Order: sequence, then structure tokens, then C-alpha cells
Amino acid sequence: MESIELQIAQTAAAADDGECSDEDLNIDGSYAPSPLTGAEMDVADVEYHRYSSEEMEIVRSEAYALGFGAFLQKYIIDMGVSVRSLLEVFASQSVQGLGMSDMQTMQLLKYHLARFYRNRPKLPGINTIDDVVRLLRESRRIMVLTGAGVSVSCGIPDFRSPTGIYTRLNDEFGLDDPQQMFDIEYFRETPELFYSFAKELYPYNFSPAPTHAFIKLLEEKEKLLRNYTQNIDTLEHVQGIKNVLNCHGSFATATCIKCGYQCDGKDLEADIMAMRIAYCPVCKDGPREPPAAAAARSGAIEHSNDGENH
Repeated sequence: MESIELQIAQTAAAADDGECSDEDLNIDGSYAPSPLTGAEMDVADVEYHRYSSEEMEIVRSEAYALGFGAFLQKYIIDMGVSVRSLLEVFASQSVQGLGMSDMQTMQLLKYHLARFYRNRPKLPGINTIDDVVRLLRESRRIMVLTGAGVSVSCGIPDFRSPTGIYTRLNDEFGLDDPQQMFDIEYFRETPELFYSFAKELYPYNFSPAPTHAFIKLLEEKEKLLRNYTQNIDTLEHVQGIKNVLNCHGSFATATCIKCGYQCDGKDLEADIMAMRIAYCPVCKDGPREPPAAAAARSGAIEHSNDGENH
């Protein structure tokens, strides 16, 4: 029977190779390399222990502090705690008598640990609006993370909802993967796809949300460390926020993928609004010539050269 320790080691190895899914994430979004060696241990040989409520809180706190790999190393390998015992801590249910194999139990623990790590613990002293106001007033280095919810509140479509951009791309273009719209290699071959949708994301007729105004206020009060945003609509720039990092890029600037020429995003506005491909003024590219026309022109040149030779 495959050992639990071997499976933990394989999970860590997959993380090192970039093959792990979100189920193996640590609390900080990283993957913890496993310190395990080749020794084997079966869950069946480990004594089941039922934790009290107080003990469960201690275990959960250690899980946050240690991360996925180190937590399993300490509790399962070093301390000899059974996977079934840990499942009661993170799944809040008993798996005794369910007839599950050791590997099935381990997979279930990984699933519940993943859900546990996705939810950061609430600060115990922050329970009311007044507590939040006090925290903001006393803090000096505030980091703000923003995503699609802020853009949607401005009327900009999101990507992953049933009526979002990805669903429409799949329905209208039949893409195997709607995210191809943002794939650089796909863009090189088929830029028409991006420019057909860029108009809907471009902030020409959208106004910043109250959230943007709040972030700008933090900056004016010299409290904002940085605003990290997944949004590409540049409404942070419209609001005048300076300490902002567009994690997924934005319409603020544009760069030629051939020569590296850079310009202001507004230089592409006319092309974006007309849903046509924007070409680099330095490379002096233009619309691609249809294959039939290119073949005809090539034949004409060859015929002309033949005439000159004669």
C-alpha cells in the first residue's frame, strides 16, 4: 500500500515542478517544499485521537503558521497524529467507520486544508465599523487589493460569471480556452480577437467607483502603501492613484510586440473604439494582405521579371 508519507512528498515535488493545484496552496499563496525522506508510514498504524475544542483551535493556529507541507510533516510524521484525527479538526465531522482507505482519507484532508487556507482568520479585535475606523486611523502602511468587483460596480463586464467575457468568447468564437484572448502567442497570430473585445473593457465611458475614491483618500492621507489591482481598466489612474500596480497590465500604456516602441494607451483609443487592429507607427506595419492577393501579386512580379529577362 502506498504510504501517506510518500504521497505528501509527491505533493511537494509536484509543487516544485509547478504542477500543484490550488488545493495545495499555503496561506500566503506559496507551496511549502516537503522535508520528507523515503521512510514509509501507514495511517493504519497511527493511533486515533479526538481533539477537544481548545486543542482544535491550537492545531488550526499552527496550520496557519506552518503552511501545508510543514504542518503535515510535524503532525503526521513527527508527532504521529492520524489523518482521521486531523480531518475532524478541519472538516468538523468524523470519518470513523466510513470504510475509507488511507489514501482516500489523505485526499479528503488535503481538500479541507485547501478550503481552510483560503480563508484568512479574522483579527479578533476587529468586530464593528468603529473598530475598522480606528484601525484605519492608526495604520500607516495600508495595502489594498482590488479585483473584478470594483470594476463591475462601474458597469464593466467581468470575466468568469455566466454572462461574463469568457462565456461570450466561448459562445461567439468557439474558443477551446477563452483565456486565449490574453495569450501572447495567440495575439501574435490572431490580434483580431483582442481588438473585437477591447472596446468593452476600455474605460472611455466608465467612471471610478467610490472604492477608487477611498483608495485615493488613503493615499492623500499618506496611509497607502500600495494598491495591487487585477483590473485592466485603468480607473485607478483616472482617479489619480499613484501607488498602484496593475498586476495583469492595463490600458495605460501600449508596447509594440515587434520593436518595443511604447506609447500612451490613449494613442490606441481610435483603433480600440473602431474595433480595428492598431499598428505600430515605427514598424509601419499595416493590415495583412489576404493570401489570395499575396499569391496573385507574387505571380505578377514573377511574370514581370520573366519579361525583363527576355
